[in-house]
Parts: sequence; C-alpha cells; structure tokens
Amino acid sequence: MSQKSDQGPSAQTAGAVKPQGPRLRVEAAAVGSGDERLGSGDLMERVCERQNLLAALKRVRQNAGSPGIDGITVEALSGYLRVHWPRLREELLAGCYQPQPVRRVAIPKAGGGERELGIPTVLDRFIQQALLQVLQPLFDPTFSEASFGFRPGRSAHDAVLRAQAYVQEGRSSVRAGERVMASVERFLDRRLKLKVNMHKSAVASPHRRKFLGFSFTDEKMPRRRIAPQAVVRFKERVRVLTMRTRGASLVQIAKELSLYLKGWRGYFGFCETPSVLRSLDQWIRRRFRSIAWKQWKGGRTRFAELRRRGVGHHLAAQTAGSVHGPWRISNSPALAIALPNAFLAAIGLTSLAPANVA
Repeated sequence: MSQKSDQGPSAQTAGAVKPQGPRLRVEAAAVGSGDERLGSGDLMERVCERQNLLAALKRVRQNAGSPGIDGITVEALSGYLRVHWPRLREELLAGCYQPQPVRRVAIPKAGGGERELGIPTVLDRFIQQALLQVLQPLFDPTFSEASFGFRPGRSAHDAVLRAQAYVQEGRSSVRAGERVMASVERFLDRRLKLKVNMHKSAVASPHRRKFLGFSFTDEKMPRRRIAPQAVVRFKERVRVLTMRTRGASLVQIAKELSLYLKGWRGYFGFCETPSVLRSLDQWIRRRFRSIAWKQWKGGRTRFAELRRRGVGHHLAAQTAGSVHGPWRISNSPALAIALPNAFLAAIGLTSLAPANVA
C-alpha cells in the first residue's frame, strides 16, 4: 500500500474477477445541526484515503481469521491490493463495488446443535473496516446511552456493570419485566415481523438468569458472579485440553492450557466471587496431578517418582500400591507433596484467582 496520499494500495490492474452479491452504496445520516449532510461521494473519498486504508489493513491483519469464499488469506491481502486496488477504488467511488458472498460454516452451540456463521472474504473485511472507520464517528454519537455492543470505548463489562447497577437500585421486578417483554414482543412481531427467542429472552429474577456470561448473587447488594452455564462450558474445554490419554508432557499441556486460561480469566476475572476462581484452580491442579499419576505407569515407577519428589518411604509405598484410580489418587497427600502448587506454577500453569487469593 505505497502510493500517493489518497490512492491507497497501488500497482497495475491485472485481470479483475467479476464479483457477486449486492451493490455497495453508502449514504450518510444527518449530523451536526441537522442542515449538514455528507454525500456518498464525499464519504467514499474519505474511505479511500491512504491513511484510512493503512489503518484498516493493520486491523484486518490483527484480527487474522480464516479466508472467505475466494480462498484469499490475510497474508495474501497486501499482494492482492497492490495489483487490484486501482480497479477497486474506481468501483467504490462509482458506487458499483459488489461484495462477494460469505462462506458459511457451522460451529457447535454450547447448549447443543449448531450455529451458522458467515465468513466474508478478506478483501470485503478490509473494505468494511475502512468504511467503519469513517462512518462510526458520524453515527456513534446518535446511539442510545444504554447501547454497548460494538461501540468504541465500551465493552461487555460496561454492560454488565450497568445491569448490576439497575439490580442494586431495585429495578428487578419480574412482573414489570413481563409487561415490558410482552410489549417488546408485540412490537417486534407485528411491526418488524421478527420472532423473539424466548429461551434467551425469558424474564426471571436476576440471580436466575445469565447476562453476557455473568449472573448476580441473591443478596441485598448483588455481586457479579460467573453464570453456571459458563462454568460448565469452561470445564468441558479444560477436560479436552487435559485428557490423560493425550501423551503430552505436563509442560506442554500447561503451555497449551494456559493460553485458554489467560483469555478466560481476562473476561471472567471481572467477577466478584473469587472463591469460584479458587475452586476452579484447585480442580485444574488436581487434573494435572491425575495426568502425572497416569503417566507414571506401574507401582515401581510411581514409588520411585514419589520418593524422588520428597515423599516419605511409607507414604510413597502406600500410595504407589493403592488400587484407586488416578482421579482419586490426585487428591492424596502424596501427590500434593510430589507436585505442589509451586511446581505447577513453575512449569507454566496459569492461575485464575488473583495472586493474593490463589
């Protein structure tokens, strides 16, 4: 993408493939006092400015992701733009650029079944990002103060905080909620011809429902807690990553699992119930001890490993000769001595609980 200031990705046009799909046109909403209005041509000129395109390309690279229906990867995008950008720019400015169809993929849903996702081509993701960077500053100020989704400077945590504040203020009447739900459902059904997913949108006490992965304690001043469904999904994922039959070393398993734990902690560490995080840490450490016991096959090997790791002769012999399975043994005093928390941390296992409460 090295060319004049407003030319964006440059080079010679080489054989355009006719795109498919609806034509892309942009109209700006009124801004400012109401008399000011930007035309689609002015907006698209700004979209095609070099600095805007460079920022869009950078974001697409950061987001990575799979290729779309045309098979072009994120890594190949720059080369594609160097060849095709002049044609693409002309199409965008003329209002005749046509996005390509999205690639459909099915992913499993936490509650069973599958959810279909649409993956746009990398090129369309690049153009969408360039459009977003120009349009968002114009439209975002007009959105509701109670709107948090996909807005700059706002996050899911902000939405959860707002919901928590409402609950703490006493705005948690089930009867009032049912009246509002009925009104909204009628509007969506009659005016917009949309059906409400009653499983996701049901009305109940705050401590019985989940919101963005969180719920609230049933107390006078409700605290944020991790929704039970989120804990179930977390354990399912950890079980897959720590299967005793994997054959990988404890160090390798800790490395792979910690990538998931760090991301999960970054989101759910926002809870106000650290005892849940401590309990999950204990459960994970027990799974690691179970893996080690499974890998130390045979009584003699297990006895030798326990002795080598500081377990007394009598306790090591008693534990090595036990008829109990790996999960039962993982909670034994001998395994706690042989594989203490400090050892698991040293091999790279991430803790979920804050350091002062781990």
